[in-house]
Amino acid sequence: MSSAITRVQVQYFEALLKAGSFATAAHTLHISQPALTMQIQRLEALVGGALVNRASRPVQATPLAQKLLPHLLEVLRRFEDLEDAIADQQEHLKGHLHIATIPTIAPYLLPTILPKLVDAHPDIQMDIEELPTEQLLEAILQERVDVGIMALPISHSLQHLDILPLWTERLRVYHLEGACQSALTLDALKKWPTYLLAQGHCLRDQVLGLCDPAVSAQRQGMHYQSGSLETLMRLVDHQGGITIIPDMARNQLSQVHQTTKTSAITSELAQRQIVMVYKQTLQKKRLLEALRLGTLSYLSPHA
Repeated sequence: MSSAITRVQVQYFEALLKAGSFATAAHTLHISQPALTMQIQRLEALVGGALVNRASRPVQATPLAQKLLPHLLEVLRRFEDLEDAIADQQEHLKGHLHIATIPTIAPYLLPTILPKLVDAHPDIQMDIEELPTEQLLEAILQERVDVGIMALPISHSLQHLDILPLWTERLRVYHLEGACQSALTLDALKKWPTYLLAQGHCLRDQVLGLCDPAVSAQRQGMHYQSGSLETLMRLVDHQGGITIIPDMARNQLSQVHQTTKTSAITSELAQRQIVMVYKQTLQKKRLLEALRLGTLSYLSPHA
């Protein structure tokens, strides 16, 4: 038996803590549960004590594991950085990219760009998830995610992060067919009952600067918030009032409804900037460039 801790052991241990059970972790890693158990036991033998409480559900890290985990993960991240730096020197583009995007971008952007990215770069393994802005930034800083696709402005700190601008898109009013003029001023906007995204969505903060949700909720006799723009749009369809949507969502409507069910907002505040965000120390420059070009391909049908 090797007397040194291996990278595989640390990877398996991290996966076990994330999954919360040996069975789920083994499935995620595409290995058998006995193989996972053996590697965890070897790691425990090398560090001199139990690393997980197997009796708890989900399994929990022991005090020893909590003390060692930051050091183990730091070594693992540096191994990954080395691999990324080597991959960046290869002529054929390959590697792994963990991508997160916010819920007001994901359903509109990803179905368009992912098939193109997969076809263009079959040897890039992409893991993709949706996260609200604050969780996305935290995941990047903790190196659980490589890059985020999100929108500015936000109120959170971007220290230690690089920002790569992609494009700017307008925010629109979504309303019942023919209910509003083709363009609304901010003063006119504040008179309408407005449905908001839930806390944690950066678009919500922008909308709060455009509308008057307190008055709107009082007029409507209800206070409804959702994590989905589509839910808010359906609510407007049945209850009236308005919600604010980005051009990405507007582009999903028919040409007729883009004209009859959405209105412009006559303010420079009614726009957001789509950006890529990643940690300044990230090594995967060529993979990031491939993602940037693939993401920009979204613009071609809507230019």
